Amino acid sequence: MLASIRPHNEKAARLWGSGGRAYDPISRAVAGGILHGIDRLDPQPGERILDIATGTGLAARELAGLGARVSGVDIAEGMLAAAREIAAERGLNIDFRLGDAEALPYEDRTFDAAISTYGIMFTADPQTAAAELARVLRPGGRMAIIAWTPDSNAAVLRQVAAPFGPPPPEPPPPSPFIWGTDDGVRDYLSADFDVAYETGTLHMRFPDGEAAWRAFAEGFGPVKMVTESLDARRRQELADAFIQWSEQFRF
Repeated sequence: MLASIRPHNEKAARLWGSGGRAYDPISRAVAGGILHGIDRLDPQPGERILDIATGTGLAARELAGLGARVSGVDIAEGMLAAAREIAAERGLNIDFRLGDAEALPYEDRTFDAAISTYGIMFTADPQTAAAELARVLRPGGRMAIIAWTPDSNAAVLRQVAAPFGPPPPEPPPPSPFIWGTDDGVRDYLSADFDVAYETGTLHMRFPDGEAAWRAFAEGFGPVKMVTESLDARRRQELADAFIQWSEQFRF
């Protein structure tokens, strides 16, 4: 199947791709959640596993290191270029493809298992993405999804940055944080999967608020593009707000 980005996701593809390789430190900062998802997936050597919204490929690399045959798909070419580069540097054979979680470029029943870590939750059409996930898995296939919950600090951080960005579209898309709720994930997936849900606490570690700001301003597409759209004064105001918010977690 040919890769295709659905028209309503083209802007998101540019946004997420803008960070390129600079996104990888953010993936490493949330690696605890990614590794927990891999543990729950229980990958076996030789299995075909799909990493949906792979980003710079951290989960895909971990899976390949465990002996799985891994494919990674993402709408953001800037992310994929970095994923391919890092995998090559580490001697890992991973099939990274441009593609949309809502129109996966794979045949039916291709994979033994799938994972998405802080990725599929950002799809604009979650019901279609969930159906695509079921379509590409073989009967009895497994999946693991790691997502932020509505009461997480990831949700609060969105509110910190919101006054500096453009107004939300009308009508607004479904909240990505629905994927982090028991009711939400069952609504999306229970027609095709037996669903188990659990919550946990993830610590994202940076040396200080300034370091966290630099990482997000350089590598996290939504923050990077807002930052680049601002004049110098407003950019500094956003930086100050982000750093002040981050510093409350210092210990």
